[in-house]
Amino acid sequence: MHNRLCDTDRIMIAALGIGVFLFFWPALPVAALMYALAEGFKDKKLMVYGTGAVIGMAFAVFLAFGFKEFVFEYCHQQVMLFKRLAGHRSGGTINWAVFVKAGVPIGVVMGLIIEMIKASRPEWMKDRHDKPGKTISGKKAAEMMERLVHPPEGTALGISMDGKPVHVTDAELNGHCLVLGATGAGKTTTLMNFVESAALRGIPLIVVDGKGEIEFMERVRNIAKRCGRRFFGFSMAADSGSLHYNPLRRGNYSELKDKLISITEWTEPHYKLMAERYLQSSIRVLQMLGVKIDLSNIADLLDPGDIVLAARKLAREGMIDEYELKRFAGMVEESKRDIGGLVNRLAVFAESEIGHLLKDTDEDEDTTIDLVSAIDSDGVVFFSLDSLRFPEYSRLLGRLIVIDLKTTAARMFGRGKKVFSIFDEFGVFAGSQVTDYINKSRGAGFHVILSTQELADLRTGGEEELMEQVLGNTNIKIIHRQDVPASAELLSSLIGTREDMSITRQIDQAGMTGMGTVSEQRSFIVHPDEIKRLGVGEVFMLKKFPEFEIRKVIVRRV
Repeated sequence: MHNRLCDTDRIMIAALGIGVFLFFWPALPVAALMYALAEGFKDKKLMVYGTGAVIGMAFAVFLAFGFKEFVFEYCHQQVMLFKRLAGHRSGGTINWAVFVKAGVPIGVVMGLIIEMIKASRPEWMKDRHDKPGKTISGKKAAEMMERLVHPPEGTALGISMDGKPVHVTDAELNGHCLVLGATGAGKTTTLMNFVESAALRGIPLIVVDGKGEIEFMERVRNIAKRCGRRFFGFSMAADSGSLHYNPLRRGNYSELKDKLISITEWTEPHYKLMAERYLQSSIRVLQMLGVKIDLSNIADLLDPGDIVLAARKLAREGMIDEYELKRFAGMVEESKRDIGGLVNRLAVFAESEIGHLLKDTDEDEDTTIDLVSAIDSDGVVFFSLDSLRFPEYSRLLGRLIVIDLKTTAARMFGRGKKVFSIFDEFGVFAGSQVTDYINKSRGAGFHVILSTQELADLRTGGEEELMEQVLGNTNIKIIHRQDVPASAELLSSLIGTREDMSITRQIDQAGMTGMGTVSEQRSFIVHPDEIKRLGVGEVFMLKKFPEFEIRKVIVRRV
C-alpha cells in the first residue's frame, strides 16, 4: 500500500479546503470564539454532553424555520455576494441577516465539535507544545522574572517554558516538598524563594543546613533583616557569633527521654528499653527538683550515684514516698551498666568544641534559641551544622533538632499558624525522626521542604525504606539536574508515562516503500536524559495534588 500524497491529491485537498472556507466563512469567527471558550472549560465530559445539546437545539431551530428553504436562501445570498465581489452589480440587494442567522449557530456547533474532537484524542495525538522541553527566550524570561512576585497565599518559584508564572500555594506546600539537585544545579536558589516568601509574609521559618555553608546563612540573615524579621543563628563555625541552643529546654520527661534516646543507634530492644526507663525516671526526678537540663550538664546529672541522692532528697521533702524511692534505686542499680554507652556519648557532646554552645543561658532569648518563642515572634531560625568538620556531632544534633521541632509542632495544634521548615542536605541526619516529623506536623501547620543532592543520599544502610517514605510523603518534587543515572531513571518512573505511538517505516534501495507499522506503547512523560541535561536554575516540578501536574520551570533568582 502506497500512502504518499501525489500532486493531484494535494490539489484536491486544497480545493476542498478553499470550498469549505468560502461556504462557511460567516461561521468561522463565531467558531473561533466558541473554541477559545471551550478550550478553557475544565470539565470536558460535561462539555461533550453540552455540545450534543447545543447541536440538537441548533437543528431544531433550523427545522422550525424551514431548513430546506433557509439553505436555498443562504446559497442564493452566497452567489449574490460572490457576483458582487466579481464586479457584477445586478442581482438584487444582499440580505446580511441571512449570513448572521447561519453563521452564529453553525459557528457555535463547529467550535464545540472541534474542541470535543481535540479533547477525545488519545494522549499520543495531542499537541505537545506544552511538553517540558519547550524554550522561552532569555530576554523574555528576564522581563517576566522582574515582574514576578510572591502571591498572598503562596511562593513564586519561577516561570514555565511557555512563559507563565509558576507558584506553589501554601495549601500544596502543606503536603511537603522534596528538592533534589546535584552540586551546582541551583538548589540553594530554589530554597531561597521559599525563604523570601516566608520572611515577606511574616511566616515563621526554621532552616537546618546540613552542609554548614556560612554564605547560605548570611543570605538568609540578610533577607530576614530586609523583611524586618528577628534572626536566630546557630553555627558550629568558630568566631561565627553563634547563639546557644538547648534542645532540652522544653518538654516533659517523656519528651526529653525521646530526644536523648535518639542519639544512639540501638540494636537490642532490651537495652533500649532499659535506657528509656532510666532516662524517663531520672529526668522526672530532676524536673521535680527544678534542675535546668541541657546537653552540657545532662551527662553529669545522669550519674547513677548522683541521681539516687537526688531521689532521696525528694523523699526527705515528701515529694515521693519511701516505696517509690526504693523502686527507683533498684531500677538505677539494675540499669546503670546498660546506660553507660548513652551517658558517655552525651559526655562527648559536652566536652567537644561546640559544648559551650549547647549550654542554656537562663531563659535569655537573646542568647539561647527557643523554637517556641521564635515561632511566636514570627522569627527566622537558622541551624548551620558543619558536617565536614564535625560529622558525628552534626548527625546527632540534627536529629535532636528534628525531634525538638516535632515536640514544638505538638504545641502548635489548633493555633492556625503556618510554619516553614527547610532541611538542606538532610541526608546528613536523615532517619526515622525526619519521616515521623513530616508525617505528624502537617496538621499543626508545618510546611516541610526537604533538600538533598541525590536519591542515593536517602538509602541508609543500603535500605530503601527511608527513600520510599520521603517520596511517598511529599506532594511536590522539584527536580534539578541529576548526575546519577539511577536517580534520573527512578524520578522519570515516578513522574510516569503517557500513551504514545511507535511508527516504523520500511525502506529499500530506492527509498521509502510506503510500508510500515504503527503500534501503541507507553513512553516517559519526562525522559531520564532530560533530567540529566537540565541547565543551572532549570527544574521539573511535579505535583500530586490537587491534581497531577508536571512543568519545566526556570527558577527565579533571589
